[in-house]
Amino acid sequence: MDVQPQPVSEPVRLLHKTHGYTSNPHQALHAEPEAVPADYQLELSGRASRTVDVERRRVFAESRRRMEAELALLRSHGFTREVESDFRVLDRTLERITHRLAS
Repeated sequence: MDVQPQPVSEPVRLLHKTHGYTSNPHQALHAEPEAVPADYQLELSGRASRTVDVERRRVFAESRRRMEAELALLRSHGFTREVESDFRVLDRTLERITHRLAS
């Protein structure tokens, strides 16, 4: 059985000369290709955003491991209680960032 593509019912989306999109070729920029359908454009944007988010979380996780190792090294040198309190602030900050990136 031969399956033929179905015509797209969405209006033509051309880049407008001054702003946004238009379906009128006379208002569109000359020689610009037709824009992808709006729903597909949203899907592509969402995919790109998720890819960026995944990369940010990966980079932060790697950096967090190094920061925690450095904090452990510092703690092994017996700093004062005040400095140790500051180290705990750093621990909580790392945890808060991890939580925010997971949301």
